[in-house]
Amino acid sequence: MKEQRVYQCRRNLKNCPIKFGDNKKCRYCRLAKCKFLGMQWKRNSVASAVNELITSTPSESNSNCSQQMLGTPDYLLNNIVTTYKTDEGKDIVILEIPTNSQRTYKKIICESDAHFIKLKEILRSSQKKIPTHLPQDFAILQDMCYGINEFEQRLHYLKANEIIISNKLAIRNLPSYIDKATLNTAYFMLYSTEFCQLNNRDRAIVFNSFWSLLMSIERIYFSIKKFGSKSKESYILFDNKQAHDENFGTVVDSTITEEEANQIFDIFMPANKIMFENIYIPMKRLDVDLYEFGFMLAQMMWSLDDCTGLSEDAKRIGDAALISVSNDLHSYYTINKNENNYSYRLSEIMKICSHVHNYNRAKSEVAIAGRVFELFEKSQLYDEKMELKDPRMIFLMN
Repeated sequence: MKEQRVYQCRRNLKNCPIKFGDNKKCRYCRLAKCKFLGMQWKRNSVASAVNELITSTPSESNSNCSQQMLGTPDYLLNNIVTTYKTDEGKDIVILEIPTNSQRTYKKIICESDAHFIKLKEILRSSQKKIPTHLPQDFAILQDMCYGINEFEQRLHYLKANEIIISNKLAIRNLPSYIDKATLNTAYFMLYSTEFCQLNNRDRAIVFNSFWSLLMSIERIYFSIKKFGSKSKESYILFDNKQAHDENFGTVVDSTITEEEANQIFDIFMPANKIMFENIYIPMKRLDVDLYEFGFMLAQMMWSLDDCTGLSEDAKRIGDAALISVSNDLHSYYTINKNENNYSYRLSEIMKICSHVHNYNRAKSEVAIAGRVFELFEKSQLYDEKMELKDPRMIFLMN
């Protein structure tokens, strides 16, 4: 209290009234602490909450929004949804934490409520069509490339000279960036004809398999594109506003001590080395172009061997997509680039795809270490694949 410090909620929404020194935390932070300690809530209570609609008064902020508007990905990407109408005309109010005291007449849908409401609506939206006047017709590969360009315009709109280059990285905006990137990943997938052929459950499973892989590589690709493959410096985006060099960087925040920042730096180092040596350096050396990057993302999206719970129809669509994108890349090399001997380049690209999976596994170890030492909330620094029994996945699939 002598320092006049103010309690900062983990969500960083700047609306938590609890003051430092009151020996209290908001419900969100109490849940986060319980999760750090390994506590879990019962699956049946959460699963039942998914299927129950909540009737209450619509919020004033959404009263002027039509039901059709609320269902569009563009609107959901840019607005916080706290109340919306179902097809039956009922109002759904989304709460936060599944506590027994709130189960008298209201039910909880899932944690990170507004974010997952938006995510679910986007995943279930109709296909996004690309302009028909494009000169090439590479089917799946063209869809991927157009989606990549849209992803870049939505997230990586700053020029190279507008990016802050530093090895002292402000971490406060990273959770917000991850949330936006997650929603834009779902939006990106809507450009895939094959993805939009899947049922809602399969869409959620394929998204869950793919999104952490995209998050592991997209900033690397856009870093090379933004700062140049021929540049002697190695600048890598931390989010869409900050970048660090090959020495990486320590995170800074008013709530993180120097000792904690150094610990975070140390536990991230093995994963960062994999990222830099096995992904960034090879991609920069190859100067991976848009179509090759689209091929890499298609490989990651439709390599579904490790996906449990998928329907046979989804597996068939995935296999066909892999064949189609391989044929598209062959046509691109031989017709557009007039390169018949591209086997070495393709093998290097496939190696990078494999290293992205290794990088994801290394980040999983980081999440475990961070949870053990209570250095940070896992969801703030790491984006990971969810288990099918995870309440968030139950919500997305049903």
